Amino acid sequence: MSRRRTGRAVINRQRRDRLLRQLRVRDGDDCRWCLQPIDFDLPREDPMAWTFDHIQPHTDGGTYTRNNLQLMHGTCNHLEGRWEQLARKWRSE
Repeated sequence: MSRRRTGRAVINRQRRDRLLRQLRVRDGDDCRWCLQPIDFDLPREDPMAWTFDHIQPHTDGGTYTRNNLQLMHGTCNHLEGRWEQLARKWRSE
């Protein structure tokens, strides 16, 4: 069984594919941040390829479950994470 390390969690390909199908049925094929379509045929290393985004981040106890995941472009996921970091910094000042 092939395994892929994603952040701190390890998720196998079969589970990843099942979660992807479930999220596409639930949320559609648009990025949850920029609302533009996601091309699911792009190679994983492409910045606009799909990624799982944790609604509640791992650092805050978020889990790798369907209820805590949404689909985003890789670039949008990175930008959204940076916005959250900045917001935390601003709130703490």
